[in-house]
Amino acid sequence: PRAQRGRVPGLPRPLSTRAATAMSVAGAEALVAGALEGALLHRCLVAFVGAGLAGHLADGPRPVAELAAAAGHHAPSLERVLRFLAAHGVVTLADGIAGLT
Repeated sequence: PRAQRGRVPGLPRPLSTRAATAMSVAGAEALVAGALEGALLHRCLVAFVGAGLAGHLADGPRPVAELAAAAGHHAPSLERVLRFLAAHGVVTLADGIAGLT
């Protein structure tokens, strides 16, 4: 068979421009999402360490409301941070009780 212009025999056909654009957009979105998640994880870790929460949890798991009162923070906001950290394996959080991993 005759080789097509610009095509190397034995290699897969190049993607169409539309398919390549869709893939590059999806890749860019995934890259940006990963970067944002990494930045958010960093900020949550800074808040966790800055508030001394590891010290408050050193004696064992505590309710989020008690932990927030001890650290001087808003309990619902602290629970959101702890949920995010729990999703990344930094802490445990179950039924409003937070603990270290």
